[in-house]
Amino acid sequence: MREIGIYVHVPFCVQKCAYCDFVSYADKIELSQQYIKEVKKEISAKRNEINEEIQVKTIYIGGGTPSYIKSALMVDLINHIRKEFVVKPDAEITIEANPGSITQPKLKDYMSVGINRLSMGLQTTDNKLLNRLGRVHTYNRFLESYLLARQMRNEKCKYRFNDRYTWSNNRNITGYN
Repeated sequence: MREIGIYVHVPFCVQKCAYCDFVSYADKIELSQQYIKEVKKEISAKRNEINEEIQVKTIYIGGGTPSYIKSALMVDLINHIRKEFVVKPDAEITIEANPGSITQPKLKDYMSVGINRLSMGLQTTDNKLLNRLGRVHTYNRFLESYLLARQMRNEKCKYRFNDRYTWSNNRNITGYN
């Protein structure tokens, strides 16, 4: 049985970051329900095109900011993928999140459908630079979100950054000194 990974792009954000080259839209949250409905149709159509037995070993929900939209839509999406495909019991299921869009109810919903990895970006610990980059959170908000995820026992939540590397690279991009 062949194993595959599935990537789903969720292009909605609170605001577009200055450095972001991905397809994403700020202030279009009202389209998120219809968007997920269309993604589910596409998933079903792709499944019907596949003429072999397959298993899903990874699901990655990126964006944009997938955690910005209602968690019920993520639950619906993951359940639909499970309906269309055999998802391995130990599959890694990741959702990208921004600090500030994470809440305890959302994390509970994510965990209820097997989302077991949270990818949360932190470009720098410097609040002035975060602001200049167009980030909608502070370093303290990142820490709050991180600690909440750890508290919820999301054991695969990774807390990795190198502030010196980020500083030296982002300083040149933004002109921040």
